[in-house]
Amino acid sequence: MSDQPSISEQGMKDFRMAYRVTMNEIHFLKQQQWRVTTFVFFLLAVLAACYRFVDSSQGTVTVLEIWALIMLAFLLSGMGCLLLYDFQKKIRYHWMRIRDAILPSLSGDYREMEAEQTENQGRYAYTLKYESMLAFVLGIILVMGASLVAWLLLKQTLAVAKGG
Repeated sequence: MSDQPSISEQGMKDFRMAYRVTMNEIHFLKQQQWRVTTFVFFLLAVLAACYRFVDSSQGTVTVLEIWALIMLAFLLSGMGCLLLYDFQKKIRYHWMRIRDAILPSLSGDYREMEAEQTENQGRYAYTLKYESMLAFVLGIILVMGASLVAWLLLKQTLAVAKGG
């Protein structure tokens, strides 16, 4: 006698579809993390370029404007990090959903096939650990980008102040 109730063919199709949908959602969220990182980094580059454009066209930029640009750079970076964290929470939820709800409900054959695939790709804990690390690294990249913009703005301002 089996510990698990038998699942109809339609039930198996539903579970397989739920698995595919969940994996597609994880893939979409990972793409969004990369898009957020790219977009925020692009905006940081635009901030640095805007400063150069304003500085060369109008002559001087006030200290208040410099600090406003620096604050904007860190605000953009912080918002990007919050979005990365939010996406990572959703990814973790979907991985847990697969592990705790979908896989145990599937037939033995399907679980064996999934086990073979995860052997090739790594275990869920391994995947979760490194996906969380990737989100952390992307966040660090955004903070470093904001720091670089701040450094460029301050360096340019100090050079202008010493020269003029």
